[in-house]
Amino acid sequence: MEYSPRVRRVYWSPRLRAQVTAQLAGFSDYQVTEDLAEWNYGQYEGKTRQDIIATNPDWLIWTHGHALRVLAMTLLGMPLSFGSQLPLDTATVSLLGHYCGRRALKKWNSRVGRL
Repeated sequence: MEYSPRVRRVYWSPRLRAQVTAQLAGFSDYQVTEDLAEWNYGQYEGKTRQDIIATNPDWLIWTHGHALRVLAMTLLGMPLSFGSQLPLDTATVSLLGHYCGRRALKKWNSRVGRL
């Protein structure tokens, strides 16, 4: 699969499964960064948001979602809480970039076959 030459950088988690996913998605030139490794959720590890809220109703740390949502909101200068309104499914591709000279979400939550 060929991607637009306008995609200048692709960053990936150091986890082997993430690198395999990068290759399956057609990316051969990607940069692995430790910054994208999964976080240690401590006592909340392996629990769903619903499980956590059932025992701690004031828990808000991840109501705005995944690291990519946080990155996107930061890029756009939006409040992090807005990220909770952007669906982000497993095995999808999102592309952050510029449109008409402004920072933009070029693709969001796109299935590989729909790029």
